[in-house]
Amino acid sequence: MADLLRRAGERDRRVWMFDSFEGIPPPAQIDGPDALDWATNRNGPLYFDNLCVSLEEVQRTAVELGLISYVELVNGPFERTLSENRHRIGPVAVLRIDCDWYSSVRCCLDNLYDLVVDGGFVIFDDYYAYDGCAIAVHEFLGKRRLPHRLESVLGDENGIEGHQIALFRKGRTEWKWMSQVCRAHQEIAALVPLGSAFILADEDKWETGEFVLGHRRIPFLEKDGHYWGKPLDSETAIREVERLRQAGAAFIVFAWPSFWWLDY
Repeated sequence: MADLLRRAGERDRRVWMFDSFEGIPPPAQIDGPDALDWATNRNGPLYFDNLCVSLEEVQRTAVELGLISYVELVNGPFERTLSENRHRIGPVAVLRIDCDWYSSVRCCLDNLYDLVVDGGFVIFDDYYAYDGCAIAVHEFLGKRRLPHRLESVLGDENGIEGHQIALFRKGRTEWKWMSQVCRAHQEIAALVPLGSAFILADEDKWETGEFVLGHRRIPFLEKDGHYWGKPLDSETAIREVERLRQAGAAFIVFAWPSFWWLDY
């Protein structure tokens, strides 16, 4: 995320990172049998010394990557650090909650949900992994009577496709849409060479999927880098495609709901 800010030339945003830097607390019964099994299997491939890493190592890595100016590291237990610092954070565009257990997930939601802007996203890394995370999410939404629809993001792990994370968008729901955009990004990345530009005929509907990392997206029609509406006729469409080809775009992507273009 910090690298994306750097690439985008953003100087007024930060990635806030909250962690105890001492590993995670023991799971409770509410977190489920998989959580208890993980905590007792210290030789397991995903235990990683109780997910422990020092603050100094994270700082050193951020410096080596040239990202230290984009991150704010906060050391300590969530119960203290979130309440002490929430007034400093400001509006939140993406809230990623990756803390496994019920009590930690609830603490994050209770302290940070109200900072998420309309249209912002809340991501749950462990929703499909541990019962406690799922319970915390539904309990919080139910208590607040929030109608957010959870979406799944599919991914490939060891050659098997499955649900990787869950998320919701605060405000207008994007249910089922995010996974379609994610798949489209993967297909474009596989077919369009890195660094290339592609024309995107999508009637400006992708929104959250405006770009594929490493590629330049050109909306169709385009004016000054922005979407300029549908072409009035075939002559206009052909002329604009040729103009963009001359400008270096060698690929065109037709995205729903613009498949009708393929008939012409």
